[in-house]
Amino acid sequence: MIQECNVIVRTKKKDTAGNITYKEKEVKKYRFKCYYTTATGERKQKCSKYYPSRPKAKAAEDKFLLECENQVHFHGVKFSDLYKMFKTDLENNTEESTAITKLSKTDKHIRDYFKDMEIEKITPLTVRQWQMSMLNSGYIIQKEDKKKNIPEQKKKYSKTYLLELHTLLTSILEYGIKYYGLVNNPAKLQGNFKMKRAEKINDFENFYTLEEFNRFIKFVDDEWKDFFNFLYYTGCRCGEAIAITWKDYDEKSININKSLTRKTKKGSYLIKSTKTLSSSRIIDLPNKLIDILNKRKEYEQRKEGFTDDWFIFGSMTPITETTMRRKADKAMAAAGLKHITIHGFRHSHASLLINGNLNIKLISERLGHSSVTETLDTYTHMFPEQRDVCVSYLNALSNQKKSNN
Repeated sequence: MIQECNVIVRTKKKDTAGNITYKEKEVKKYRFKCYYTTATGERKQKCSKYYPSRPKAKAAEDKFLLECENQVHFHGVKFSDLYKMFKTDLENNTEESTAITKLSKTDKHIRDYFKDMEIEKITPLTVRQWQMSMLNSGYIIQKEDKKKNIPEQKKKYSKTYLLELHTLLTSILEYGIKYYGLVNNPAKLQGNFKMKRAEKINDFENFYTLEEFNRFIKFVDDEWKDFFNFLYYTGCRCGEAIAITWKDYDEKSININKSLTRKTKKGSYLIKSTKTLSSSRIIDLPNKLIDILNKRKEYEQRKEGFTDDWFIFGSMTPITETTMRRKADKAMAAAGLKHITIHGFRHSHASLLINGNLNIKLISERLGHSSVTETLDTYTHMFPEQRDVCVSYLNALSNQKKSNN
């Protein structure tokens, strides 16, 4: 119900001398009074503040009653109900490999933690507690081997991984707002994982210098040296490198025109298009790689049934990411090097080119980025050597000024 009321208000004005004065006058204002039911079933009355017009008071009343209705509506709804909707939409509206990746992460780290909670009882504190549990957990990079006296080794989840998990949680809780009338998203209110300065620096170390790579490759098993050399000296994404066939090689360059993923429900792997339109590209190869691939092709051609449709790395069937990761981890540990991801070899290639003072546009095209801006935003912060260029230039200016004097 909308009530019309006469209200005394004070207006602030200035007199001829510029002094502030106040004048009281009676004006018409509007407010609403209504009864509503709380989420617990309790009946209450609401008397609102004053509004300048009847339509604004009516709009405020309608909004208030809708919020009350929504609060009753989402009462008792569990997080698992939101997750089912999220899963269905993800499977129907995104690429299969993307859906499998995201669902794997949510199943492992989010679903089981929140599944039995009612959504109105999930608070920013609840989300914070989940964040703390993720920060304190990790994954095994080396299983315990009592016979060889090798202890279990665990590694904390990367900050990028944790940030993505929080984004997924936020997306799931948005279904509560959209379909069940949840008033606020507790994940948004809590905010994403906070990053310490030291953690920021560590996240930027996911690459090897040439010296580090040369040390790494010495400890790689012989049958895998070709592959890791290829990753390091081309900057290909892992899926791109696994997908290439001999048909894509012309003894001087590689045609990147597809990608491979094992995240599929049909078969053991799926050949799909490249990540973006700009990812399809021709990569010219250094002599080192041309020699490696030519020798590899000669060896493969001696196998029965060889065709140019065979995969360069894997023959009739492509190599697997799990074996690749295991071989890399083994070599890194044996070489006493820091642990980097497989994608870190792509970062390493970018580092190699940028520190060689090559044209940034050429680097961007070689990496398959959509723009130079993407290359700069992704990689330049990783290379502290570039800061020396600025200092050297400024020192040169100062020395030139002194010599002129």
